[in-house]
Amino acid sequence: MSVDRKPYCIGEGRYGRVIYDPATPGKVFKLPYSEDGFDEIATREEETHQLLRQCNIPTIPEFNVHYGGYFTEMTDLTNGGRHLVVSIIDMLGLNGDEKRLLCGAMRNHPVWNGNEFFEQLSDICEKAVRHHIRFSAAAPFLIVKGGELETCIGDF
Repeated sequence: MSVDRKPYCIGEGRYGRVIYDPATPGKVFKLPYSEDGFDEIATREEETHQLLRQCNIPTIPEFNVHYGGYFTEMTDLTNGGRHLVVSIIDMLGLNGDEKRLLCGAMRNHPVWNGNEFFEQLSDICEKAVRHHIRFSAAAPFLIVKGGELETCIGDF
């Protein structure tokens, strides 16, 4: 007997809810809270994503907007839950129990490339200054995959 795996919420932002659907591995969807003005917001996010890619600043590999107040489609940075992904702004809003759970998850994902990671951060900052790009506190996502820590700009 197979178990139906339904889409579920993995995060919430200012404009919408982020949904993971096991039927479409590798992708997540941002569903807008309201269709009013969503196309404008989605257009700005898509333009920001393109700008970051042109400036060689690490960001979400795939980003597609479906207009008409429907959804934004993005790469699942967790790779189906195999990678730990942490948004710095989300960490600030965690309560005590949630922080303990995150610390436990982080202990299960040891990091081996600390020096290279700080060089990567420095490189991102230099590119941002060179191209007059300012990031919000919500923008950087930390990703642990296979013992290596990376960062990318994941919130536009």
